[in-house]
Amino acid sequence: MVASQSDSRADAMVDAVGDIGRALDRAEPQELLELYASLRLRLVFDPASRLVNVSVQPLGQVNSACPRGDLNPRPSPCSQVQAGT
Repeated sequence: MVASQSDSRADAMVDAVGDIGRALDRAEPQELLELYASLRLRLVFDPASRLVNVSVQPLGQVNSACPRGDLNPRPSPCSQVQAGT
């Protein structure tokens, strides 16, 4: 199976984020409250389908720099991350 460009972009974004799960597990409730508020995290549960729709609309500027220091002259998936998308 050949990975699509969107799969590659998603993989690159996940790689760029790093292991935040561990940091979130260790965070204090007040820190999480502030984080979720700044992300404008919204969770909507649909009991019929038993699914949760999750959305974020970050406030302010989002750091979209690729932490791996991609020196490739073409736009990288990391540089294409935009607030609210």
